[in-house]
Amino acid sequence: MKTEPIRICYVIDNLSRAGTEMQLRLLLKHLDRRLVTPFLCLLDGESEPSRNLEPEDVGITRLGVRRLFSPRALRASLQLRKFLKQNKIQIVQSFFPDSTRFASPIAKLAGISTVLGTRRNIGHWMTNRDKQLAKFFNRTCIQYVIANCEAARQSVIDQERMPKNRVLVIPNGIDLKRFNHCQTWAPAGEQTSWKVGMLGNLRRVKGPDVLIDAAKLLLEKNQKLQFMIAGEGSREEYQQRIDDHGIEAHFHLIGSVKDVP
Repeated sequence: MKTEPIRICYVIDNLSRAGTEMQLRLLLKHLDRRLVTPFLCLLDGESEPSRNLEPEDVGITRLGVRRLFSPRALRASLQLRKFLKQNKIQIVQSFFPDSTRFASPIAKLAGISTVLGTRRNIGHWMTNRDKQLAKFFNRTCIQYVIANCEAARQSVIDQERMPKNRVLVIPNGIDLKRFNHCQTWAPAGEQTSWKVGMLGNLRRVKGPDVLIDAAKLLLEKNQKLQFMIAGEGSREEYQQRIDDHGIEAHFHLIGSVKDVP
């Protein structure tokens, strides 16, 4: 007897070229359609950059919600419930706090049997209020939380008091075919400069200042090092830090890079 594919709806604020969003796009691209029929709900999703990143073979609804407490959010809750019912969704997985706080109770009220949360960091951003809200939603709406590493899993257990057996680890996937055109890595010779790279948007939480400070210490011992950071964001603060350390000849902020491999 042939088994029907599981129908999963993923809920996220918007699509962008940031880490979590690109990981979700990769997941949607590679899910085996014989086993899973994926759908995508965008809490907002109205911007042109987000629309340009929408996958073509996935059922999508855009809710246009930018504030959770607004008349638009009330209308969108009915829209989401209708979308889940019409598409016979069996599992809902949400990403980011706003999407989780909006979608998980609606999914529960819509009779979805399995509602999943997601954690892809160690909760460094969480205030006491965020922790209390997470505990509430975990207790009332969410069956399991999917973490992408053991450290993230442990942070959910410690900060949100989620039972250990309800926090699962699924590591990030990597599309190895994207690297086919790259040269095979080989150790640098003694006369060759070593390059140290970081991929991440220029945001304080990513720690670009840590790499810049480390570069200063390392360059005091080895002048054959070159450093670079690829990522979007405000450059002024970090360029000033590089200049203050006097390492501008060895450290480059190269901006957004589409060909990450």
